[in-house]
Amino acid sequence: MSSSGGKPGFVLSLRPRRYKTTKQQETMREAAKACNIRKGITRRELVDKMIHCIPEFYRKKREEAE
Repeated sequence: MSSSGGKPGFVLSLRPRRYKTTKQQETMREAAKACNIRKGITRRELVDKMIHCIPEFYRKKREEAE
C-alpha cells in the first residue's frame, strides 16, 4: 500500500492529456524532422544543423507561402 502525504491509502489520478501543439511548435517539429534532428545526436551535430539546416528550412517555407 502506498501513501501520499503521510496518509495511508491509494492515490488515483488520470494520465496527463496531450495538449494541442501551437502552429509554431508544429513548424519547429517539421523543421526538426526535415533536418534529421533527433534524440541522441551530438551537440556538434545539433549546433551545425541549427546554423545551416533550420534557416534554410524556414527560407524555403517562406518562399512556398508567397
